[in-house]
Amino acid sequence: MKKTILNLFFLALSGSAFAQDAISYQTPPQAITDLLLAKPTPGVSIDSKAEWMLFSERNSFPSIEELAMPEYRIAGMRINPNNYSPSRQTYINNFSLKNIKTGKTLAVTGLPTPLY
Repeated sequence: MKKTILNLFFLALSGSAFAQDAISYQTPPQAITDLLLAKPTPGVSIDSKAEWMLFSERNSFPSIEELAMPEYRIAGMRINPNNYSPSRQTYINNFSLKNIKTGKTLAVTGLPTPLY
């Protein structure tokens, strides 16, 4: 009797395991993907005479190359062994200047690549 009840119990459990839908990997709608992958808003600095604005842009996410760099993990911190600074920092990768009065934008060129 106990064996029959135990078998019926396992049979009932196995039936619910097969009741799930076979869902494959799903991607979000394109609008959500575009929102997540959008460039962050640039930082803005204005000079003391209020003539020029400096736009500083940064990346949204670190690259695989940056994540693969060696790092020391000490006391909950991640330290870059090349310069002993915190690793995985966000950094500025592009500059541009804009004249407030004329609206003319100048791109800053000649910066080293990669800029970190």
